[in-house]
Amino acid sequence: MDLEDPKSTYKRSGFFVLVYTGNESERLTTVKRIFTRFFELFVINVNIFLLMDTTAFAYTYFPFTPSKCHSTKPDLLLSFRNNRAKFKPKSHQRFFPYKMRNLHGCELAIVTWHAPPFIILDQDPDSGRIKSVEGIEGLLITILAQVMNFTIKIVDPQPRDRGAIYENGTLTGVTKMVSRSPLAVIVLILSSRIIHR
Repeated sequence: MDLEDPKSTYKRSGFFVLVYTGNESERLTTVKRIFTRFFELFVINVNIFLLMDTTAFAYTYFPFTPSKCHSTKPDLLLSFRNNRAKFKPKSHQRFFPYKMRNLHGCELAIVTWHAPPFIILDQDPDSGRIKSVEGIEGLLITILAQVMNFTIKIVDPQPRDRGAIYENGTLTGVTKMVSRSPLAVIVLILSSRIIHR
């Protein structure tokens, strides 16, 4: 399964169920590493089944909760004691619970720069802190932050190069930066282009 290949039949927005058959004592450490890799690939809907003693358990991860941000800690989803499925906690009665509707105020990096009228960064002259993001695209990201409940962190890339996607899959500039960070959003006028060499 190659989730990084755009031609793959597996899509990052899909739903994934894995069965982990390892029997080491620290299985949840391995499960956390698996979740971390999926999170790096922007894959959120993943459940992993494993067997401990004679009981099957299903784990998932919640990247954003009231008490943690950007987390890949395995959370028990359900157990199968006495051959009966039991959801834990009871508030998650879905096999693939919603995870991205409320980001609980967690910080997301917005990679952009001052580019009126699309992005207007209102910056405090004394501290240099960004007070607000305005402009056509700035207002869209502000509304999205309000609806999804996340905190905006502006990242001004140096150099300010949008980057390119080459036919061989090579990325440059901001495009490369965002592709390597599971928690970065790019907001600027981008024209999709493929450079033939």
